[in-house]
Amino acid sequence: QVLIQRAKKRLENLEFFQTVNISTAPGSQPDQVVLVVDVVEKSTGEFSIGGGYTTGGESPGPTVEGSITERNFLGRGQYIRIGAGGGLNNNRTYSLSFTEPYFLGQRISAGFDLFKRQSGVNNKYETDLTGGTIRFGLPITETLTAGVAYNLSQEKYKIDSDAKIPGTDIPDPSQISQAFIDAAEHGSWIKSSVSWSLVYDTIDDRKNPHDGLYAKFNQEYAGVGGDANFLKTTFKGSYYKTLSQEMDIVGLVGVGAGHIEGFGDDLRVFDLFKNNQEMIRGFKYAGIGPRDTSVRDNDGSFLGGTTYFNASVETQFPLPIVPESLGIRGALFADAATLYGNELKNRDGKRYVSDDGMEWRASAGVSIMWASPFGPLRFDYAFPVKKVDGDQVQNFNFGMSSKF
Repeated sequence: QVLIQRAKKRLENLEFFQTVNISTAPGSQPDQVVLVVDVVEKSTGEFSIGGGYTTGGESPGPTVEGSITERNFLGRGQYIRIGAGGGLNNNRTYSLSFTEPYFLGQRISAGFDLFKRQSGVNNKYETDLTGGTIRFGLPITETLTAGVAYNLSQEKYKIDSDAKIPGTDIPDPSQISQAFIDAAEHGSWIKSSVSWSLVYDTIDDRKNPHDGLYAKFNQEYAGVGGDANFLKTTFKGSYYKTLSQEMDIVGLVGVGAGHIEGFGDDLRVFDLFKNNQEMIRGFKYAGIGPRDTSVRDNDGSFLGGTTYFNASVETQFPLPIVPESLGIRGALFADAATLYGNELKNRDGKRYVSDDGMEWRASAGVSIMWASPFGPLRFDYAFPVKKVDGDQVQNFNFGMSSKF
């Protein structure tokens, strides 16, 4: 029965069927049975046009996106998606992804991703990223998967007019750190890297997890040609546990860490880690950690760090009165994080970075989560309980929520 239930779960996870039922019939021998799998297929293709609004990340504000997705292309289990979107501040995204789940008839997935992203960040600088990834995945056991990929991208950065001296085309060091100005003046950057990952996953239900562990270890080495030369290591883990089955209360503990080590030339400011809502809630994107205190406008002063650690605890529960069929749940959470380490220097070789020590920040708050027809949405209100002078606070956050 354990093996039968595991097979049923794997069939359901394919997302090809509305229902999966397995029954038995007498076999050809007394010690054998025939398994009868009864499935009801569902549409695996999707055309969608949608809009949204997010308060965090590099480009907050309204967005619109259209996409065509097929999860069972030509009936072979292949995944293909074409998408395009846009928003304020000249934000544009274009993407194409394809995955073959059984490459060369083996249990190896293979695929590629192509993308182009243009965005304005904090009205200080604009990014233009074009690139692609070739990736392979290998299931080692039922719960452990390895992945390897080659990544190639071209990066262009441009200082925004709001960060320039009025009436001129000269960047204003009082509005944006010299680190961003120097990196943007370099022109086009080429990043060529290889990456590998290990994923351990025992989550019972990815759409509504109640029990299980998800852990991912990832390393990326940039230096296979191109301009970048670093080793970036990250780890993320989430553990779910049902605290009360009758009241449907779920506990969550999450941890994360990352470190980037540069080789040869100094790391660029765009290579460093910046805080986001997954690291710690209650603070603005790129609003904590090492910064350039000579900049008057804080939006252009935070430079990022080489190392971070973060942890989170959360209790999720159904909301009183609200029908369970609506897919709305509440949560109480507490976050802690530190982002530190920065050796950036100006053109004279002098350091201009402050607040680069291992100072911890902490916050607590409440959330409302909605498994909407448009995807998982989340509303967070967080209040910092420990911060450093100069940190940028953002109590409310709203956006799409991806658990893994």
